[in-house]
Amino acid sequence: MRDAAPWTTGAIDPADLNGTLLDGRRLATSVLLVWDVVPRYLTGGVMVTFGMERIVEELESIEQFARANEVPAAVTGSTAALYREALEHFGPIAGELLGMKYTGGER
Repeated sequence: MRDAAPWTTGAIDPADLNGTLLDGRRLATSVLLVWDVVPRYLTGGVMVTFGMERIVEELESIEQFARANEVPAAVTGSTAALYREALEHFGPIAGELLGMKYTGGER
């Protein structure tokens, strides 16, 4: 196996992680998630800008990339499996947050 990036092995230095999280450019993305996505989910929104089949396709692409580059991607694999189940349940409709609803028991 090739040398893995530090964040894939759990060997990232906590100070580096802290700096990354506090980086204003990355912080803005985190804040957007909390201010935009979380309230939509909590109020029943599903964000209908992206189809379930496309979400599954993208997650599977990440899995393939990880396998090809010998990079661990267990979380992506679990997420892909969940979205495949949600796609089977809800069908090929738009709804980026349907995987979360499926996990939450909305079946």
